Amino acid sequence: MPTLEDFWPTRAAVSSTSWRDSDYFIFAKEYVEEAVHFVKSDRFMRGVVIGTGVVLAAGSVAASYLWTSVPDGMYPEDRWAVRRIYARNQWAGLLAKIGVKLGLGKPWDLHRRFRDPPIVKPKRTNTNIFVEHLQFDGVSVVLYRKNLYNLRASSNDLADSRPAIVHIYGGGWCFSTSETYEAHHRLLTEKLNAAILTIDYRKSPEHPFPAGFNDCYNAIRYFYEHAEEFGVDPARISILADSAGGNIAAGVTLKIRDEALGLTLKSQLLIYPCTQFMNFRTNSYLSTVPLLQAEQMAMFAALYAGEKPPKIAAGMLQNYHFSKDFQENPGWQALKRYAHHVTIFEAIATDYLAFQRKALNPYMCPLMAANLKGLPPTLVMICQFDVLKDDALAFMDRLQFDGVPVGLKVYPGPHGTFRSFEELKVGREMMHDVIEYFRGHM
Repeated sequence: MPTLEDFWPTRAAVSSTSWRDSDYFIFAKEYVEEAVHFVKSDRFMRGVVIGTGVVLAAGSVAASYLWTSVPDGMYPEDRWAVRRIYARNQWAGLLAKIGVKLGLGKPWDLHRRFRDPPIVKPKRTNTNIFVEHLQFDGVSVVLYRKNLYNLRASSNDLADSRPAIVHIYGGGWCFSTSETYEAHHRLLTEKLNAAILTIDYRKSPEHPFPAGFNDCYNAIRYFYEHAEEFGVDPARISILADSAGGNIAAGVTLKIRDEALGLTLKSQLLIYPCTQFMNFRTNSYLSTVPLLQAEQMAMFAALYAGEKPPKIAAGMLQNYHFSKDFQENPGWQALKRYAHHVTIFEAIATDYLAFQRKALNPYMCPLMAANLKGLPPTLVMICQFDVLKDDALAFMDRLQFDGVPVGLKVYPGPHGTFRSFEELKVGREMMHDVIEYFRGHM
């Protein structure tokens, strides 16, 4: 335990030591030592001092988080809201790290405990919304339906069946649950005459690809095969997905097409989807944006692929994993419009062979597919200040090139706008447009 003497300069560190031998120095030193002894001996004072120190430290950290820069193009009323969301996320990470140090739990369990719960408690004013927690082919799902009794009283004719929207939520393939998005699902159920299904797929790093992907594919296939049991028209099932969920959804629609099981999706709406792991130096990745950072995306991608960051993630940020196989893929032909010149580091790239093989899998990285023909009509929503913006634009370009009906909407917000729709003006705009899109495409 350091003593008070340890915090004073040594004789070698000062040009003159006479002041240390003066009566003033001796008096001051004795006064401070007595004050320290008093604080240590008095439980109340010790609590006051420690509490004050914690408050000051927390205040300084909170101020540094809240003072993060935000782009000028955002709505004025969203600027402080984004700072608040950023500070909250950083605090969640900090608390999780402290919890790990104190031995309160496993790292990912603690991170999820602080990040996954919804910030705003969902409003449950509509008593006609029925929520069922089910198992579809061994996968946990939650089904929302409105006016369930009226539906059960109707005939079994498909003309009386409703459309359905399957939501695959985001969270870096590591975070979020159906509870995180409960407010979204209740609002969609209330505004649309449709069943809303969300899938609690398995998360990395405990369950890397293809675990979560297979969960979503199997749940959607089961829902299609048993749609009539839930009063749903199997020909009117659509997909809604954001961020990492957009990645999974785009891969699932490819597999549905490839398997040719007769399952046809009515439409899909992808919100700032991640579509590739081959290039982490696109224009949007190199831009300065709030909330989601390139370093975080590289870590999430490595974990989803079953790799061990941080070493491989650091190399991915420099594109050390880029190879000729990527360069020859049609996905690169679409992405290079949004990327700088890429150098192939032959010697270094061999360290990433396992990751390269995974990143060429179109079910993991949909932009790498040989073609995107035959996919359902798609609306892509992107945010202007998002590292994944170019991923989504390149995927949209390929959809358009392959003749898939596709639309684009751009919003002046950061990544995560859809999740935070209750806190951000731009998020409420996005949610409004999601509802309007499905009203015309179900």
